[in-house]
Amino acid sequence: MTRSLVASENAAGASASVNVETVAASLLVLAHAGAAPTVTGELTDPATGRSVTVSAPWRARRSVLGALVGKQVARLGADTAIRVDHGDGPHILVTGADITPSADAALLAGRVARVLGAADDVPVGAIDLCGDEDLRIVAAAHHPGRAPGDSVPALVRAQALARPQATAIEDATRSVSYADLVAAADRYAHVLRAAGVAPGDVVAVGLPRRAEMVVTLLAVWSLRAAFLPVDPGHPRARLDTLLDTADARFAVLADPQAVARPGCQVVAPPDDAPLPADVPLPAGDPLPAGDPSTGDDLAYAMSTSGSTGRPKVVGVSHAALAHCVVTFADLLAPGTPTVAGTTALTFDISLLELFLPLATGGRLLLVDDATRRDPARLGGYLDAARPDLIQATPSGWRLILPHLSGDLTGRTLLCGGEAVTADLAARLVDTGATVWNVYGPTEATIWCTAHRLDRPVPDPVPIGAPLPGTVAVVRGRDGRPVPVGQIGELHVGGPQLAVGYLGDTERTAAVFRDDEYRTGDLCAWRPDGTLSYHGRADNQVKIRGHRIELEEIETYAERHPAVTQAAAVVVSAAEDDQRLVLYVRSGGDAPAVTDAALREHLAASLPTALLPQRIVALPELPLTPSQKVDRRALREAATAHIHRRAGSEETPS
Repeated sequence: MTRSLVASENAAGASASVNVETVAASLLVLAHAGAAPTVTGELTDPATGRSVTVSAPWRARRSVLGALVGKQVARLGADTAIRVDHGDGPHILVTGADITPSADAALLAGRVARVLGAADDVPVGAIDLCGDEDLRIVAAAHHPGRAPGDSVPALVRAQALARPQATAIEDATRSVSYADLVAAADRYAHVLRAAGVAPGDVVAVGLPRRAEMVVTLLAVWSLRAAFLPVDPGHPRARLDTLLDTADARFAVLADPQAVARPGCQVVAPPDDAPLPADVPLPAGDPLPAGDPSTGDDLAYAMSTSGSTGRPKVVGVSHAALAHCVVTFADLLAPGTPTVAGTTALTFDISLLELFLPLATGGRLLLVDDATRRDPARLGGYLDAARPDLIQATPSGWRLILPHLSGDLTGRTLLCGGEAVTADLAARLVDTGATVWNVYGPTEATIWCTAHRLDRPVPDPVPIGAPLPGTVAVVRGRDGRPVPVGQIGELHVGGPQLAVGYLGDTERTAAVFRDDEYRTGDLCAWRPDGTLSYHGRADNQVKIRGHRIELEEIETYAERHPAVTQAAAVVVSAAEDDQRLVLYVRSGGDAPAVTDAALREHLAASLPTALLPQRIVALPELPLTPSQKVDRRALREAATAHIHRRAGSEETPS
């Protein structure tokens, strides 16, 4: 039973005609929706425009929140109505005991009623706001997935039997048929087995973007081993750490000197001129018939940045990869697509480009590094080749779009890997292509949500609904699912989940729980059953599609003997220009580290994507009242510096 505070009086004796408990309930509901650290918001008298602020901890009892709101309403002296706001989101107008939510907050009315029905002594953070309509919207967003039945290598072999002479791959030098591709993979599998590769092994692969790269991946799978994509251009220390983390005992590299890890045997890559399919296999024991891999076998290991200073290596099973490939084959236009392979193998989205066409009888256009790294050349190539499917990050699309013909009708574009702006999404839609905004962490096998874009493009752009078979849950701080419109941490589950982090059971146990993966991404359900993205719950960032843990950069910086503390931040110089800035503090009487020395130190261990564009040495790093590094102050300082430089360049003195 709720208390009526309609006639509560302030010290001057004036009465408020609005129901204070309804105002308090509205404030609580809006604070929940904004995922605020405290129950905080603004109360405004629409008649006078006067406002007051209310703030209370989530542990406060409902009666305490009501009393705080009552005092502020009395201070405001409103006669007929109170407008309740939390930030720039939805608002609620309280008139007497009635509420009128803003147009984008229609679901909030039922939540206010649920708060009013809770006991007075319940902590406000413990009140469950989910109702039947929330459950219906979330349930309707989920759809069962189709079991792939076979692994990806088995699907490729099936295509080789069904259409042996059809073109499987076109690279910069030649075309390779399905029959030749599978035969070359079988021949190279014998080479790998002779070198000692056995089921369960991890084989590092770092090869030029030619058909031999795909031949190697299929050969590794033939032996029930998994591959680890590596970039031979990364620092040797980084590569050795990566191989050690994944326990890779073999490596197939164009440059055999790229790694020096003891116990890792470098195997010569396949010949760059695959022999015809009818050339007999090497003598000796035959490989197992067909594809020996099972769904539980590890298909690949993919590295991502790690907050401890050591890269994380995500292990993905054949079942998870097959589910993703088959799901996209069903989602996109039917048929046998021609797909542009433009993404580096070390980025997991490349695997959809490689194996979606090969698993469905399509054609893979394997774009070489020189072309894919030059936006003008890549645009010209894509215009001439006219693939059915092109995939890129938002940063990549901004570079490519100016070099593509204006009309892309009949083609499909995938955009993902980082948040896309409404402006860029609209430009993609205006090409006439079918455009999908896609989202997915490496731990959920490439992509796990998708949203088909159309005019008008919403702002922010939704990341979509869960793909068939994927389970998405948005959870609050207490681990409970949050209602539609409320921001929480996205958890994903289903057959696309990775097996965990290789060599790191503790980290795996921390984020893979109860058949769900904690993404660390802040999201909210929209009333239409799609998800919106609201940033990170930690210090992970995305720059040009690269997933970066700022703590990794800081850890390596603090290993320099002259650095006692480091803090990395990311700032926007422009809509498509993210800058990584590193602040460092030298210790005691030691000389300050020079920019050149620290850059050399970082470059010995970190790939180019993790190197800061600017390094700033400070005598002390700013701290918050709780004695933590004040990253907000550092971001503001970095942003101000960028703007000052931009201004001086535009109007030189």
